[in-house]
Amino acid sequence: MKIHLDYLHLNGFIADTIDNFATQGHIIQNHRNEIKIFEYQTNKFVVKSFKKITIANRIIYKFLRKSKARRSYENALRLLDLKIGTPFPVAYVEESSGLFLKNSYFISCFMEHETADRYLTERPDAPFLEAMGAFLYNLHKKEVFHFDLHTSNILTTKDHKGNFDFSLVDINRLKFKKPTQQRRVKNLNRLFLPFEQYSILISKYAEMAEFDVFSFAHKQLYQRKKYQVFKRLKILYKDLYKKYVAPVISRNTHKEAID
Repeated sequence: MKIHLDYLHLNGFIADTIDNFATQGHIIQNHRNEIKIFEYQTNKFVVKSFKKITIANRIIYKFLRKSKARRSYENALRLLDLKIGTPFPVAYVEESSGLFLKNSYFISCFMEHETADRYLTERPDAPFLEAMGAFLYNLHKKEVFHFDLHTSNILTTKDHKGNFDFSLVDINRLKFKKPTQQRRVKNLNRLFLPFEQYSILISKYAEMAEFDVFSFAHKQLYQRKKYQVFKRLKILYKDLYKKYVAPVISRNTHKEAID
């Protein structure tokens, strides 16, 4: 367990939270990973449990690579040093069993927010898209690339002057690299937005980066189409695997166990 110096007094609360994670807390997401909100005194904390760790990754995360929880914690500290918004990291916890990493958890402070995808569903206005384009430009300028860049992983708040502030979550897959134009284009392709919204965002991005807007937009849209085709093929492969390959492997494994 690693706890931030400002939150060492929560050692007991954090230990109890992890011990009772399965039965307590308010669920806000339970898909690939499970995310819950826990309250302590007058404060709220977000606890993310990373699930579905393969046997190979249990060994890799134990000895060769940092766990997703640890990467989330360390990446959050780095983002805050760069003046990039993200929920403040409180702690990460790793549970091991022998040679394997069994479970890992990332704990952060709760932020009042609205996700960018929800905002765009209700109010798809140009000022917001331009502000998000400027935020993403600033992100890349500071050599930060989010490899799970979706509007659901961008949080937004609005100050009393009507200005938008943005923060990043789900940050275990950050990379810190020089912002070449190719990297910028590929990273922005991960945003799935309607064409009209996407055009406003990348036009603002290109303006901030002092790129030729039409040239950059052409490259962006071409690469976006390629990425969408790749994603569809990946989904098709997974569906075919589940339907045809997985049942065969299961039957053969069962047969070998009987023999």
